Amino acid sequence: MPGSKRLLLALMVLGFPSPGWSQDLSTEMPVGSRIRVNIHGQETIGRLRVLWTDSLEMGPDGGLAPMKVRFSNIDRLEVSMGSPARSRREAVIGGLIGGAFGGLTFNIVARKYSDDGSALALPLGALIGGVSGVLFGGTVGDAASRETWRVLPVGRRDDPRLRAVDLARSAIIVDGHLDVPNRLQARWEDVSEATTYGNFDYPRAVAGGLDAPFMAIYTPSDLEAEGLAKERADELIDIVWDIIFRAPGRFNAALSANAVRSNRFEGAISLPMGMENGAPLEGDLANLRYFYGRGIRYIGLTHNASNHIADSSRDDPRWDGLSPFGEEVVREMNRLGMMVDVSHISDAAFWDVMEVSKAPVIASHSGARHFTPGWPRNLSDEMIRALADGGGLVMINFGSSFLTQEANAYRYGRRDAYRTSIADRGLEPTEELEAEFNEAWAAEYGPFPFASIDDVLDQIDHIVDLVGIDHVGIGSDFDGVGDTLPIGLKDVSTYPNLIRGLFERGYSEVEIRQILGENLLRVWANVDRLRERTGRTRAPR
Repeated sequence: MPGSKRLLLALMVLGFPSPGWSQDLSTEMPVGSRIRVNIHGQETIGRLRVLWTDSLEMGPDGGLAPMKVRFSNIDRLEVSMGSPARSRREAVIGGLIGGAFGGLTFNIVARKYSDDGSALALPLGALIGGVSGVLFGGTVGDAASRETWRVLPVGRRDDPRLRAVDLARSAIIVDGHLDVPNRLQARWEDVSEATTYGNFDYPRAVAGGLDAPFMAIYTPSDLEAEGLAKERADELIDIVWDIIFRAPGRFNAALSANAVRSNRFEGAISLPMGMENGAPLEGDLANLRYFYGRGIRYIGLTHNASNHIADSSRDDPRWDGLSPFGEEVVREMNRLGMMVDVSHISDAAFWDVMEVSKAPVIASHSGARHFTPGWPRNLSDEMIRALADGGGLVMINFGSSFLTQEANAYRYGRRDAYRTSIADRGLEPTEELEAEFNEAWAAEYGPFPFASIDDVLDQIDHIVDLVGIDHVGIGSDFDGVGDTLPIGLKDVSTYPNLIRGLFERGYSEVEIRQILGENLLRVWANVDRLRERTGRTRAPR
């Protein structure tokens, strides 16, 4: 372009598509002109799309002009450069045109009122003329300026890693099961700050985009016989409330699906609670209502031993399914608006639940038995179909033994051998003895065969192929499966790795959002709506 020079704009956007991302843009503009730079962006907050702009002016020499835009989750970014000098010049021309129109209008108005000599003629005509001049001047000037603007669209990079980070920030991620309370009872750490142990803390949750980790209120099976299950559950619930009270603004309670959305809008991580093992109910429906009041929003009816509610998938049957009290529990959970969790229960108990429950049912941290044939802790294809037919979903456990037959055989073969070893020697099991045994086992049979992210994706693919995208979620079991987590999914900061894999397998952004949390929020809301239809009051927020 004659009489022009190349101007360089260094654009740096915080959070798009990753912190510190920058790009250099340049365009040809007339020599000596001042340049206006406008940035137009669009970002997604929940289901809302928010438009925003920012701008600056560059001097006649152009040069390097960094711009910082403090927004994240940006869907569209557009940069344009133009000459304000030319815009003002053309605005004068437009003003003259508008003034001429105003003068004509003045004559018309004056003639209309000339018969009665109204005093309104002069001011009214002047007003219309002035407004017309401004409007014409601005429109013409802007149109003239746009002719010289260079529109530089800045699209998202194709790098799946960057797309995954961005989606982790904009989607609502709900993880169905984390054993954080049990971990903190054994070894307290302030999870509102970075911690030394475990798979969860606030900084890592923020890095991974986690919005709502269900805190598992887990009671070991042996506490039922000792009469201590309810006491233990209360202690763990107290821990969760303590986390919330210690870090207001970082963590909030979540007693409904809507509360999760509200907390996210406020920038807080929700800490909903689910009970793992119904032993704390102690045979009394009043305790069910009590725990609902304390914040429990789902209950896994049993754990690794059959109890007074249901048979376990890992124990001999006591009831051939649900006990009579267990049937009452399921009905009362429906009435309260509390989700029923079928993880850990036997196949017979599962089918009883599906027959009794009028509300959708979840498996908060399970997998597909297709990949671990014969292992009853995962769900068969027939069970997954029944769960989906009832409007529920399977939330995939990240433990390697849930994902591959190789890891499953290694872990439980080693465990059974350890138990036999200490029994033969008349010893009580300890962490030290188990660690020593595991080291010897690895020396003889090789290291533990950790699953991969691809194995998690295979589970998701299988369920989607079987029953559709609406019936799968994530239930990592972080802080609950020990050192068996897949390579690349070792803590709550790593959800973007999973998202990247979903993109690479062809899932759309909408479908990934469903997997990450929208499916669980839908089921939770549906269970709550059933509660409202039975005449109960709306669930607290």
